Amino acid sequence: MNTAQDLVQLIFQGKDAWNQWRLEHPDQKPCLDRVNLHGADLHEMDLSQMTLMGTDLNGANLAGANLHLSDLLGAHLRGSDLRRADLSGAILVSADLQDANLSHANLHDVNLRSANMLGAQLQGARLDGAIMSNTIQCR
Repeated sequence: MNTAQDLVQLIFQGKDAWNQWRLEHPDQKPCLDRVNLHGADLHEMDLSQMTLMGTDLNGANLAGANLHLSDLLGAHLRGSDLRRADLSGAILVSADLQDANLSHANLHDVNLRSANMLGAQLQGARLDGAIMSNTIQCR
């Protein structure tokens, strides 16, 4: 299973199917660049070490998802639910996180350079080591 279309179909089978596939293929680092996952239910999914550059995740449910070391350069996460998500070490350069809920998210060592975070909720979020230069800050 190598194509983005195959991976998207697997994602839409739900977290159990996706996480099982990730367990069975630990060496694969899936690439879903510029895929439309708008409003998708991705809660508690293992999306670690993935490439999601420019991916449309607007309004997606990513609560409790593992995005550790993922590349989300220029990703669209407007209004997404990222509560308790692990974004440690992720690249979110130029990402759109406007109105996203990042409450209690792990943002340790995340790169948020030039990200749009207007209206983002960060209550209880771990931000130590985060790079936030040129970031459009919360209101």
